[in-house]
Amino acid sequence: MNIARKLLSKTGGFFTTLVCILPAENVTAQLQVAAGTYWICDSSSHTYTVLNDLGIEYYGDNEQIGTIFKFTGTATAVINGNATSLYNIIEIAKTGVETLILSQNINVLNRVSFVSGMLDLNGHVLNLIDNAYLTGEKEGSGCIGPAGGYIQATVTLNAPVNHNPGNIGITLISESDLGKTVIRRGHAIQHTGVGNSGSIRRYYDISPQNNNRLSASLQFGYLDNELNGINEDDLTLVKQETDIDPWKNIGTDVRNTVENYVRKNNITRFSRWTLSSLSIALPVQWKFFNINCQQDKILISWSTESEFNTKSFIVQRSSDGIVWESIFQQNAGGNSIGIRNYRYEDKQPVSGDLYYRIMQTDLDGRFSYSPVLKSVCDVKEEVKVYPNPATEAIWISFYNNHLTAHADIRLYNALGAMIYHDALLVQQGRCLFKIPLSFMPRGMYTVAVIFQGKIKHYKIIRQ
Repeated sequence: MNIARKLLSKTGGFFTTLVCILPAENVTAQLQVAAGTYWICDSSSHTYTVLNDLGIEYYGDNEQIGTIFKFTGTATAVINGNATSLYNIIEIAKTGVETLILSQNINVLNRVSFVSGMLDLNGHVLNLIDNAYLTGEKEGSGCIGPAGGYIQATVTLNAPVNHNPGNIGITLISESDLGKTVIRRGHAIQHTGVGNSGSIRRYYDISPQNNNRLSASLQFGYLDNELNGINEDDLTLVKQETDIDPWKNIGTDVRNTVENYVRKNNITRFSRWTLSSLSIALPVQWKFFNINCQQDKILISWSTESEFNTKSFIVQRSSDGIVWESIFQQNAGGNSIGIRNYRYEDKQPVSGDLYYRIMQTDLDGRFSYSPVLKSVCDVKEEVKVYPNPATEAIWISFYNNHLTAHADIRLYNALGAMIYHDALLVQQGRCLFKIPLSFMPRGMYTVAVIFQGKIKHYKIIRQ
């Protein structure tokens, strides 16, 4: 028999210690705190509210809930209600691997303690406020999130040394101040290469206020039950700058399979990080792509930052950007870390506008493409910034008639503060450079491009 039971707090009423025990048979039950009521508790007395096979629906008028909610029992429980509610302490002590499920975003002021059982993020956010933290995570008891969601900790990091914000498993060291830093830990698999085994079941988004030219170290912690079938001895750190970028293998400096962490030093920039396997094919990471008109021929050059399981590069040409023909094939590096340079001379270009791209093929038959460049050999020096509006990144296109030239890129927010700076070496011909925007909040920005002694300003919108 299905039993549905709800306990409601009454206006002006209060609970000091509440233990709710229901039959273990097929039970659907919630502790409900209705709108227009208050949850009153002496938080200094460490009052426990034990919810045995019970969830909670909180719609009370007071935002802060001072009690310790302890979830026990053999049935799945759910947290629901106001997304603005501030829980003091949540303790999970479910039998075996039974689960507490989030059906709303929640904020925690003190801690989330794991005794036994799992917390399923279920596409929602567990926000650790100020100095709140996780404690007690271990094999068989911790957070999961196959449907998405993340744990968030926001801290100010000034030259941090072995700092693990919110105790969420990522330890940071930096010689410079990172400033206000938002760190998110999720548990959805990241498709870094092929199939469903692209990464372990954990990733981190690290977004510091100062995120350029760092000298930092990262220690990535994990649990064995998150490995997703990947051999621990084969784990390597991979990163993704923006949602539209391919994953790049960063490698490891320390791999500890006993204490379950991978460490990397000399990191210059943070973004999204996860652990993958060297045996999984990762897309090539493009560094540079250039075309240069030289009298009766066109020089195509490109470089990569890393290659894994790559077979070849195929230069393709088009007169309309729709129908493509392959005109040259170059063997790739296979598996390499570090910049590799390639070039090809198209000695029989057809008249009119031409489009070029590079097709990269893997040993397993997969393939991907570089951005497309258009060759217009009588065009003078120019700078273009696109797309606008943009979401994760913008491209800056240069056309340079000189052998090499320097460009200075500066990004300013609406208050006129410079938030990004980069110095570029622009090769002769048409060149493309990518500028990430994922670390910036939505709004209006100004891109200043200093090139060939001239400065141009471009207004862009980050959506």
